[in-house]
Order: sequence, then structure tokens, then C-alpha cells
Amino acid sequence: MSTATVPASTGHPAGVKAIRSWKTPIILGVLAILGFFLFGLQAPSSDVTFRLTEDNAAIQLPSLVVSAPVLGWIASVVLLASAAYAAILVNRYQRIPAWLIAVFAVFFIAAFLTWSIGSARSPSVALYGLLAGSFTLAFPLIFGSLSGVLCERSGVVNIAIEGQLLFERLPPPLPDHCPATRLWDSLPRPSPVCWCPWCWPSSASNTS
Repeated sequence: MSTATVPASTGHPAGVKAIRSWKTPIILGVLAILGFFLFGLQAPSSDVTFRLTEDNAAIQLPSLVVSAPVLGWIASVVLLASAAYAAILVNRYQRIPAWLIAVFAVFFIAAFLTWSIGSARSPSVALYGLLAGSFTLAFPLIFGSLSGVLCERSGVVNIAIEGQLLFERLPPPLPDHCPATRLWDSLPRPSPVCWCPWCWPSSASNTS
């Protein structure tokens, strides 16, 4: 991160110190170089099939067949160009637009899926199952993140969000595996007419 006094032609008032951060261009550059070596140079020479619907679905969508080398090289060029453009913008003290990050993320994820699936024995994947599993695993993390945001907004630093998420999943299966619960189930049951406090409702119904 660096500061400098920039002229008014860069979009800032004259004489105002602008702050530029190189974190985003560096991260994009590292990922782009990694993608160039993996998705471009090490791309599998096979076609990848993305199945969009099940075989017995009411509405059938055609499978998406993608060439791994072609998509790998296209994604590598886009990633390198996006990283270079981000570096140029930061060098000019300009803000990196959100659409540039979105384009970089879309091409990187698509190339990574194509590269990983194309390297498998069967270059085919059910995209609907992959998306469903991703949403299923992401929802608890999203709720935990939202709870962290609410805690921060209220002025409370909650460092036990992950523990709370794990603890809330502990009670449901606990009775099936707790030795105390099994011992309680092996004890003899009270008689139909019992006058202990926790059996009053049942005793009253039996006597009536």
C-alpha cells in the first residue's frame, strides 16, 4: 500500500493524497499464473460433460460438453488479462470494478471444474448434484456469517460461532449414543397408576 499526491486528471481533487492497495492485483496475478500452468499447460486432452438434469427428470436439459484444452487456454488468457488490467487501474489510482472480480471468479471456477473433472477417469459430472451439495454445505456457513455480522453491529465480539453451529447439531443424535439413555431405557417402567409429580397427567387420565 502506498500514498502519493496525484493530479486532478486521475479523478481525484488536485493536491489530495490517494491511497492505492496492491493486494487485489497481487492475488489476481498469483491465481492467474497458477491457472496458466494448471488450466493451460496441464490441461487434460479430453471433453468434459456437465449433466444438467437427472435421467428420469420431467424436463430434460441437454448436457453441456466442453473441451478442456480450449476452455483452459481461454480462461488462462482472460485471467492474465484481468490481473494485468487490475494492476493498471491500481497504478493509475483508480478503483477496481466489481465486474472485473466477477469475471475473474467465473472463469477461474469454470476452468478449475473442467480441469479437475477432465483429469478423472470418467470426465462427466452431475452439475445439479454439485450445486445442490454446495448450497447444502454453504447455508450453515452463511447463517454463521450473518450472525457474526449482527453481533458486530450490536457491539459484541462473538468468537464462538463455529462452536455454536456444532453444538446445535449435537443434541439430536445424542440420545441414541448416550450410555445413560440406554441405562434409563433398561429400567422398569412405573405402574399405570403413579402419583409422582411427573406422572400426574397420565395418572389422572388413567383413574378417570
